[in-house]
Amino acid sequence: MAHWLVVLVSAAALSSCATPSFPPPAQYQFASPHEIGSFVNMRYTDVERYLVRDFLPNAETPVWRWAGAHPQLRFFIETANELTFSIDYTCAETLFRKTGPVTLTFLANDKPFGQKTCTRPGRAQFSMKVPPGVLVPNAVNLIGIEPDKTAQGDTGAALGFILFSAGFLS
Repeated sequence: MAHWLVVLVSAAALSSCATPSFPPPAQYQFASPHEIGSFVNMRYTDVERYLVRDFLPNAETPVWRWAGAHPQLRFFIETANELTFSIDYTCAETLFRKTGPVTLTFLANDKPFGQKTCTRPGRAQFSMKVPPGVLVPNAVNLIGIEPDKTAQGDTGAALGFILFSAGFLS
């Protein structure tokens, strides 16, 4: 009888090793650098390729996106010489009543390169020359647009500003 017990225990041990294998979960793959450009408009059909983090989806009006506390975009920059960063955005009146003036800090690859303060609610455009040495040429560059203040939206998300378009012009 001990012989049958050994066979049974061995079979159980071997069957526990035969569990099905599953492939590792798919990881997010960034598009190749040439699948993104140096400028994005929120109405682009491939806008998601440019959005790295902290943008809310907007199915109702896909021409703009709410940006949260730490929004980040990515752009492929061929040359980093004499570029101007340009942004079309809105400081929403409903948030402005809660926060007052909001200062946006612009970061390239986590290095600050400029600021703009929304002194009143409404739509605004802002452009500034990018200092030398901030962008990496022939590479994907991460651009943060950080508001110094946010307010809680209806969904509970932190909201900073509304983005229409942003990117680099030569």
